[in-house]
Amino acid sequence: MIRSVNSIAFISLILPAVCQPVKIFASDNDWSGAEKVFVVMPINSTSGDQGRSLADSIQIRLRSEIQEKKLNGYVLSWAEMEIYLQDQDAFFEKLGLSKQQELIILHGKLTQLRQNKMTAEIALSRVTFGQDVRHLEQNFESNDERTKPILSIRVTDYILQEIFHQVEKPPPASTRPARWGKGYTPKGWDPVDNLCSFWIKSDYGKCIMFDTDVRQDQAWDWWKAIKAGVKPADAPKPIRTDPPHYDAVGGIEGVKLYSDYMEAIPGKTYLLSVRVKGPIKGNAMIFVKAYALLPTSKSETLQRREVWQTYLHCVIGDENWKKYELIFTLPKTLPPVEKKMGKEKTKIRQPKLQWIRLMPYANWEVGKYYFDDVALCPANP
Repeated sequence: MIRSVNSIAFISLILPAVCQPVKIFASDNDWSGAEKVFVVMPINSTSGDQGRSLADSIQIRLRSEIQEKKLNGYVLSWAEMEIYLQDQDAFFEKLGLSKQQELIILHGKLTQLRQNKMTAEIALSRVTFGQDVRHLEQNFESNDERTKPILSIRVTDYILQEIFHQVEKPPPASTRPARWGKGYTPKGWDPVDNLCSFWIKSDYGKCIMFDTDVRQDQAWDWWKAIKAGVKPADAPKPIRTDPPHYDAVGGIEGVKLYSDYMEAIPGKTYLLSVRVKGPIKGNAMIFVKAYALLPTSKSETLQRREVWQTYLHCVIGDENWKKYELIFTLPKTLPPVEKKMGKEKTKIRQPKLQWIRLMPYANWEVGKYYFDDVALCPANP
C-alpha cells in the first residue's frame, strides 16, 4: 500500500462528497461531457518540489494524449481548479458528477534513491456514483539522467492502458530511422568499417558493434583507405593496445556511425531510445544533430550545416543489455546569421531547421560496445 499520507487522507475526506453531486458549475463546463474526469494530485516527494514537478508533467502529457487520441476524458489541474474556485478543498466538495461519469484521482510518492535514480509509487483511485472506490497501484523506476520525463511517460502510458485500454502502437516508419538492413551497413546508416565498427548478429537479430581497443594510427590509416575506395571486407586485423590504452581509438577519437538525414519539425518533442551493452563503466552516447541550409564561408552557396545538438549518455553499469531513453525538444527558431558582403554591407539570413540525424558513439573504457533498437519518434504522436 502506498504510504502517501497526505494524499490518502485527503482522498478519504473528499470521496463521500463526490458521491453526492452539488451542481455549482454550469452544465456546459469543459468536463461535463467527459466519461472520465482525471485529477492529478501533487505527488509527495522526499526531494523538495520533485513530486509536484512530476505531477505537473504527468498532467500535461496525459491531457495531450487524451486530446490527440480523441478519448472521452478530461484532465483537471490544480491551476485550473484554482481559477474556478480559488480553493482546492471546495472543488471536491462541490464538483457535480453525473452517474455516467467516473472520477480518477492520481496520487502517490516519489523517492530519490540516489543521483539520477528515482522510484515513483503511483495509485489511481477510481470513483463512480453509487459504487465502491477501486484502487490501482503500480511502481515505476528510472535510472536515466532525464528521470522525471521518463517517469511521466511511463505513468501516462500505464494510465492509457489501464483506463482506456490503449496499447502503445509502433510509430509510423517515417518517424524513425530505417530498420536494420543487410551487407556491411544497417539500412539507413553509413557503412561500417569492419575494423572499429561492425554489423553483426545479436540475440535479437543484428546490431552495431564498436570496438574501441584498436590503435588509433591504424584506424586513421584504414578510414583514409575506405574513403579512397577500399572495401570494408578487406579490413586488416586490429592492432591491440597495452594499458593504460591511451593510444587506442577509445582514448583519442572514439568510434562513431551516422544515420541518414531525416526530416525535422522545429519545436517538436521527440523520444530517442536505444538498447546498449558494453564494458563496465563504459561510456556510450547517441548524439542528436540538427541541420539547416546555410552559406559557406567563401560564397553564397547553401549547404547543409549542423546548427544544434544534444545527446543521450549511456553509462554502463554491467555487461547486460539495457534500454536508455531521452526526451528532447528541437528549437522552434534559430538565431539569425550575419554575413559581411563588403565593407559596409551585411546580409542577414534566417536559417530554418530542416533535418536531424543520429550518431552512436563510444570511447572509454576501451572494449566492445553494442547498439540495438535505435529508434526516434515523436514523444506525443
